[in-house]
Amino acid sequence: MTGRRKPEKGRNPVDLEDRRTKHLVSTPAKLTTCPRCKTPVLVALDEGLRAVVDLAAIPPAEEIRALLSGRKTYTRLQCGELVYREPDRIRGGLLKGDLHQQHTCQRKTRPAQLELWSN
Repeated sequence: MTGRRKPEKGRNPVDLEDRRTKHLVSTPAKLTTCPRCKTPVLVALDEGLRAVVDLAAIPPAEEIRALLSGRKTYTRLQCGELVYREPDRIRGGLLKGDLHQQHTCQRKTRPAQLELWSN
């Protein structure tokens, strides 16, 4: 009983590694509707980050337009997972699947405000 203490829970390097990998989870995309604009979208976790993309796939030529407008692009794999297309992945050309762009709500214009006071 002298000099040795019982190791604290969670201090084992294997336990710490298990905790880190649970946060980098990717899930298959699920069809849902955007709560704001009510359009159908695909929602998934990609390496632990939430990804919301338009339901309609885009052709590869449209990817440039999406990137220039500030939208991220994702590849939907056969298993249903969304994978973020960073520059190295785009250049490599190894991701096979449908190409989707990040969803941005198309805000509907507000109705004209009525004037209550007239001059």
